[in-house]
Amino acid sequence: MQTRRQGDKETKRGAAGRSRRHYENTGVQPIASLSMKFARLIIGVCAVGLAVGCGPKKAEVGTGPAARGNVVRDTAAARADTAKAFGLIHEGKYGDAEPLLRRAIEEDPTYGPAHNDLGIIHFHNERLYEAAWEFQNAIKLMPGQPEPHNNLGLVLESALRLQEAEKAFKEAHDLEPPNPEYAGNLAKLRLRLGEHDEQTKKLLEVVVMGDTRPDWLDWAKFNLARLQTLPQESAIGGGPATQPGGLK
Repeated sequence: MQTRRQGDKETKRGAAGRSRRHYENTGVQPIASLSMKFARLIIGVCAVGLAVGCGPKKAEVGTGPAARGNVVRDTAAARADTAKAFGLIHEGKYGDAEPLLRRAIEEDPTYGPAHNDLGIIHFHNERLYEAAWEFQNAIKLMPGQPEPHNNLGLVLESALRLQEAEKAFKEAHDLEPPNPEYAGNLAKLRLRLGEHDEQTKKLLEVVVMGDTRPDWLDWAKFNLARLQTLPQESAIGGGPATQPGGLK
């Protein structure tokens, strides 16, 4: 048994030796050797591909009309939806305008007029917290625009947070001093707070000189005359109702 096994081993070694000599003489290589070389070749090609950017690509961030970080923005679509909503608000169709504004904010969360006009709808529906939130967003996104400041002042005044409302109205007036609407809102609140001074008189003069709303014009003339001719304690507050202004 041992002799036969030794013979078998010698036979296999001899066959292996003949096979190697045959491949060396003929240039033909065994399949296993070809597979290893092919694998090394594939690995080398992949390494070169990765080095020159031929490997799997990462998803591109910011493809589309505009992008900020990982958020894709479509400002043109947001502007179009906000303009449609603006028209609906002026027609009193608040329910139709709201979904357009929400979609505009999804299309471009940084588009300030959409936040401002959504705040108008919340104010109309007496959702004062939501209205203030949207007007504050609009202020952050449009720091030089007076309208959101004025609108925030109206919300705060409705919530009886009068000192904060005066600050918001003043910010709107400071950004656009000749505007009679902003001057009128600030003057009305100052009279309500008992601030019957020269600053209030100047605000009333802006309304008298520049306002085209008959009720506001009559109110401003009346109070300006009282402040100029009667003791300060005789001046009265009140005034016409004011609605927040929209943007598009």
